[in-house]
Amino acid sequence: FAVTVLAQGGTSAADWSLGGKCHRLLEAAIPAIRKAPPVTHIVYHQGERDTFLKTARAAYVASFRSLAARLAHEWPAAPILLCTASYRMGVTSQEVRAAQAELVATMAGCRPGPDTDSLGADMRRDDTHFNAAGLEAFAAMLAALLP
Repeated sequence: FAVTVLAQGGTSAADWSLGGKCHRLLEAAIPAIRKAPPVTHIVYHQGERDTFLKTARAAYVASFRSLAARLAHEWPAAPILLCTASYRMGVTSQEVRAAQAELVATMAGCRPGPDTDSLGADMRRDDTHFNAAGLEAFAAMLAALLP
């Protein structure tokens, strides 16, 4: 199997939605991803910046739905594993967490991913981004959800 990673640090859900500054990264990557082995799962881990921005639940939901529609157009059979991720500098966002839970509960093709807010400061290099131990823990959590 193959893994493709598309990431940009310090981004909000809105940045990945249609018209957002990172949506161009997705569009640019799609041709190469189409040439790789078939996409079987999409993992979405994002929310730390939205904690900092104090993004409201409804705004996060709308932004994610925009991105999810584009992903579903390309890979309709691939479920999106939506991680619960809002931890930033020891703070979590109930708005972001509620938005992520709402999306999992209401969107076809969206399944719960790991709750990485459960990984504390000892798993993070800067109290936000994972260190080696945090990456290992996240990978184990994710592997437990995959067939």
